[in-house]
Amino acid sequence: MAISVSIKDKVGQLVEGILLQEKMELFGFNIFYQKNNLVIRVLADYFQGGITLSDCARVNKKIGDALEKENVFLGKSYIVEVDSPGATRLLKEEKDFRRIEGKNISVWLKNNQEDKSYFEGILKKIDKEKITISTVKGDREIYFSNIKSAKEKL
Repeated sequence: MAISVSIKDKVGQLVEGILLQEKMELFGFNIFYQKNNLVIRVLADYFQGGITLSDCARVNKKIGDALEKENVFLGKSYIVEVDSPGATRLLKEEKDFRRIEGKNISVWLKNNQEDKSYFEGILKKIDKEKITISTVKGDREIYFSNIKSAKEKL
């Protein structure tokens, strides 16, 4: 069974509205069938990070209540899953880096810089073109165009 685009759009708008009210950001959204159960999976976090299990449960209930009120699935049963995108998720966009400013970061490079393909340190500054991290050997500027991957170091 396929889910229509209009239903996906309606559920997506509803989810995004609830997350905005909660001052959260949507990291992923999907509607699919799993073992004949309709599943609505939402990955969310606060803009600054730090979502908890109780936050996920609260938002899960709000989404479920809103779906019931709007009768989006016309009385059919479904499962709502709200989860964190995970602390180990890769940093991709400028906003991802801003979320962890001041925290430890690991950065892998496309092209070596100072004969290194990897740096770690404290994410000190972010601008449109580059980040600055404070390493044990001083500050290093790394251009976004040279970042292969990056993640918060826990």
